Amino acid sequence: MRATSLDLFAYLAAFVSVVLALAVSDLLQSLHRLIRARKRVRWSLTAILAAGLVFLAILEEFFGLGGSQASSGSLISTCSRSSLRPSCSR
Repeated sequence: MRATSLDLFAYLAAFVSVVLALAVSDLLQSLHRLIRARKRVRWSLTAILAAGLVFLAILEEFFGLGGSQASSGSLISTCSRSSLRPSCSR
């Protein structure tokens, strides 16, 4: 019996969901370690913003799994394509 494309998408979506869950877990674990060592850590706004952007990219990827791939791109991927643009407008 041959697998349908929906079955393949379901397997792929489950695999991607596990990988994204591991990414969020690692991000939160790293944040926890930094908070526990707050006396020895010098916080940088750039690092905090980068971690927030990575978290938003992970969430966007997770919630966009079932969406249409024909769109022009997400906000985060549009902003990350060109670092020379001063603003991220579509």
